[in-house]
Amino acid sequence: MVVLDHLPENASPVSVSQAGLIRLNAPARAIALDVLRVNSLQTGAYVSHFRGRGMEFDESRPYQPGDDPRSIDWRVTARSTTAYTKLFREERERPVLVVVDLRANMHFATRGCFKSVNASRAAALLSWAAHHRGDRLGGLIFGDTTHRELKPRLGRQAALRFLHELAEHPDWDTRHVA
Repeated sequence: MVVLDHLPENASPVSVSQAGLIRLNAPARAIALDVLRVNSLQTGAYVSHFRGRGMEFDESRPYQPGDDPRSIDWRVTARSTTAYTKLFREERERPVLVVVDLRANMHFATRGCFKSVNASRAAALLSWAAHHRGDRLGGLIFGDTTHRELKPRLGRQAALRFLHELAEHPDWDTRHVA
């Protein structure tokens, strides 16, 4: 597995370190988080499924009462006998929220690593992938004793902050291992 190639030989199967999670930066470049990437210089980076007053033309349809008269498609209306209106697709930023469960039942393994270690490594990969895509990253890290909420932020510092909170979460303390 590609991810395991980036882990040191002495990687712990029962806990994670911030340095170990940072090493997952390289393999995260191969993870695609995008759906419909916009190639124009608009405000948002992703095409939304919401229709509205965005800049990306979606389709024309017959005018209905309540439609904005400013969006009447005059060219289509001139070629037909009925009025048509333009529909646009809104562009929105897409924050990536990563949720990690570090409760006692995640400190268990049948083969190899604890489930909490695998979940943390997967969360690290997703956080780096979000950083590489230019998305805002936030998350929730919770355990039996406490939880950390991280508001979505942009940039490498957001990914590093998430990884720090994940590696230093109080529920990694061995007293909580079942």
